[in-house]
Amino acid sequence: MGIGTLLTILIQSSSATMALTLVMCNSGWISFEIAAAMVLGENIGTTITANLAAMIANTSAKRAARAHLIFNTFGVIWMLMVLPYFLDAVAWVNMNFFAGGNPFTNAASVPVALSLFHTGFNILNVLIMIWFARFIVKVVTTLVPVREDVEEEFKLQHIKTGTLSTPEASLFLAKKEISTYAKSTKKMFGYAKQAFNETNDKSFNKLFDKINKREDESDDMEVEIANFLTSVSETRLSKENSERVRAYFKMVSDIESVGDSALNLAKAMKRKREQKAWFPQELRDNINKMFELIDNALDMMLENTKKDFSEVNVKKAWEIEREINDYRNTLKAEHLISVEENKYKIQAGIIYNDMFCECEKIGDYCINVSEAMSEVK
Repeated sequence: MGIGTLLTILIQSSSATMALTLVMCNSGWISFEIAAAMVLGENIGTTITANLAAMIANTSAKRAARAHLIFNTFGVIWMLMVLPYFLDAVAWVNMNFFAGGNPFTNAASVPVALSLFHTGFNILNVLIMIWFARFIVKVVTTLVPVREDVEEEFKLQHIKTGTLSTPEASLFLAKKEISTYAKSTKKMFGYAKQAFNETNDKSFNKLFDKINKREDESDDMEVEIANFLTSVSETRLSKENSERVRAYFKMVSDIESVGDSALNLAKAMKRKREQKAWFPQELRDNINKMFELIDNALDMMLENTKKDFSEVNVKKAWEIEREINDYRNTLKAEHLISVEENKYKIQAGIIYNDMFCECEKIGDYCINVSEAMSEVK
């Protein structure tokens, strides 16, 4: 098994090592048992290629490579425990169903029996290990955590250039991409929230640069998804699919606008720092409460993008939107009174007003996304 692992690591191709093993079996250089052990080693060795490739990749790729290693390694461990019995079963199948000889005594029968062993092992390993998929996910997530100083790329995850064979398949992937886009944009708003409560200038500037960079990436995402949808719209679409394409265009535009507003919030915070505009605690509490309401709206928007069109909860989305509008109106009325009473400086008041109004815009964009989906019949 060690030899099989080492050969595959050196050659970096399990197919080539498997072919080499079959040649050695056919020539009678190694026995059926030794060949089977080498095949098990090749299953471990082949994971090295993926792990090497993932060294310069993002977190998700690294986790996928580790999952591959864990999956194959544990598969080999349980197979070693039952190897003699499994080889006897393979030999019996080869003799009774494939009209072959006994691979333990007939060298010419070994290649076919070895292929049966390899196929049977992989099928059984999937049937067993599939029940531990969630556990493997937890293990690789622990092994490869997301580093706080390294951001995941804000880019397309599901769709590529061009469309698939059917409009339905293309639109399915477009919907998944839009949901991912919404999730990334919500994360961008999270950075704005964090920046508002950040007291350290260096940390604030890092967050501001992060928001600025992600807004540029968000613009690129909007263009790429729109181009993909344009390609889909040029195919022959049913009435229902045409409605979906129109809804997707609208959703992408509004999600991108959420990113614009998050950047506008960050810019307002930057002005506040540059102008040394101090917010009384009451204003800070008001903005943080508004942030909580916007978080609810974004969560509702994100939840709806994951649902089928007929399952969209637009009623709940409207309740959250009205709550945001009512709170904005309350803050505006209180703000006007506070300005008259000179409770805070005019620079602080202007920035404060800009911030809660910008938040209300995000609420509008969120309800637009849910409404666009609910209007599709």
